[in-house]
Amino acid sequence: MDAPFLEKGSQAAGTHALTITHIDFDPQTGKPTKVYYDNPAGGPDHSYPNGKPVPADEFVKGMQSKGTAGTAEGAESWDQPLRATVRTDNQAERQDTRLAKAADDFHNAKNADDFKKCLEGKTRAEINEMNRIHQLKYGRSLNADVEAAMPGSHKAGERNSVAEALKGTDTVKSLDPRKPIGLQNYDKDELKKLEADDGDVRGLDFRKTTGTKDNGDGTKTTTYKGEIEDSDFWHAKFDTSFNASETRDKDGNVVASKIEYDSPVDQKFLGTNGPVEIKDVKSVETKRDANGNDVTTVKGADGKVYTFVVDPKRNAVVKSPGQ
Repeated sequence: MDAPFLEKGSQAAGTHALTITHIDFDPQTGKPTKVYYDNPAGGPDHSYPNGKPVPADEFVKGMQSKGTAGTAEGAESWDQPLRATVRTDNQAERQDTRLAKAADDFHNAKNADDFKKCLEGKTRAEINEMNRIHQLKYGRSLNADVEAAMPGSHKAGERNSVAEALKGTDTVKSLDPRKPIGLQNYDKDELKKLEADDGDVRGLDFRKTTGTKDNGDGTKTTTYKGEIEDSDFWHAKFDTSFNASETRDKDGNVVASKIEYDSPVDQKFLGTNGPVEIKDVKSVETKRDANGNDVTTVKGADGKVYTFVVDPKRNAVVKSPGQ
């Protein structure tokens, strides 16, 4: 059995193996806090119940590490992939009842908002555990529940919004630099919901059309205002507002766009060699150059400028910062 929330390393020859004998969980959150294990290679005593437990987050770092440095808490790291075997003994305290309840609530949900409420604040690993519990109890995946509750092409937008939530809070999708938060591609159902301010859509609270202009050259510019759903009551942080515009040609293709945020927003964009994460983005502007490429300029709150170049024919990023 895999340890809840713990990544399982390679089981190929040459791995370093140990046995997890006990895991302590936080009674409020249900997340693992301390790990006890037997290490056949020797070293400090971390066995249950008399050994010194290792903080769960440090244990995970040790599992993922390829270095040999130790940690302040005494968790060893290894220079080989790690294989961990978990001895459960069916102990009740190892079961996360919070995720079991969330799996039941998800099964009983009837609409996108209810589904997403069950997933709020949960990481990818927690949602994977919910899915495991759900499959054991109901014989099908969380995604199958979504498909069954919201069938039909007219519900595609709502299904997509739940699919995004199922990726977990620690999974951030890399965006086309021409399509930053607020200017992503939305289907008809999503656009209707955004205009009506009828619930969140892929992280947006709402987005309303404020005007359209015929530019006289076959292009038309549409302007928007909206809010990103990123408020935090405890830290007195309110939803981030934005103003945006898109210019489309006669065929409906976007040839220019711009969005400005009233407070900085962290974003992750596609690059030529993997994702490019930019902190505190204040504006994103795209223009088509003389070569027919889309040139996107991302500006940070500190004034720093990042430039991406995309070939619109292939929808491929051909130039990105630092790559």
